[in-house]
Amino acid sequence: MKIKVAIYGRVSTNDQDFDRQVIELTSYANRHDYEIIGIFAEKESGAKDYKDRPEMKKLIDLVTSGEVQKILTSEVSRLSRGVTDFHQILDICNQNCVSIYIDQFGFETFDKNCEPSAMGQMMVSLLSVFANLERKMLKSRLNSGYNKHRSEGGSVGRKKGYVKDIKKTKHYNEIRGLLKSSVSIRYIMNSLKTSQSVVIKIKDHLENIGEIDKNRKVVKIKK
Repeated sequence: MKIKVAIYGRVSTNDQDFDRQVIELTSYANRHDYEIIGIFAEKESGAKDYKDRPEMKKLIDLVTSGEVQKILTSEVSRLSRGVTDFHQILDICNQNCVSIYIDQFGFETFDKNCEPSAMGQMMVSLLSVFANLERKMLKSRLNSGYNKHRSEGGSVGRKKGYVKDIKKTKHYNEIRGLLKSSVSIRYIMNSLKTSQSVVIKIKDHLENIGEIDKNRKVVKIKK
């Protein structure tokens, strides 16, 4: 019977890409003839609690349901950059006999007989501390740079009078198309998982430029 594995990839910002992580881990799984039952990848800060990261939350639900035997990830820091949060993830996996494989160093937390690997458990714990320290050092360097910039008369943040181009708003084209089709704001919010303020802002913009009529009838769509 094939070992059931789940792949987890994460990057912190929208301009980063997790594709390489997923490709390399998928290749590893295929080489070992594992059955991939789920790929979870997201653009979320590793400083966030695992419960506040949608894809990680789905992965943990899979772990507790007993549907997966091993998690494949590229680095410890991909799982979490917080020591406490990482150990919560590790404890849940340990309680459910789910091994965590760290591709960066080629070790995992359990052996094939579901026995804890002393070396693996120790290494992931140490690496989680280093990941947390790295995050704190980066934050400290950024703050130091900002303070130096301010002390030299510079400013931080958006320039006064800056207005973001509304067309660069996430899902702008999709929201625009749905509004022009007279779809309700609530339906758009639920379908695109976006906020009411974003939809209303785009709606007001389209009304102001004459693309949609303020008095148009809304089409109610049943899900």
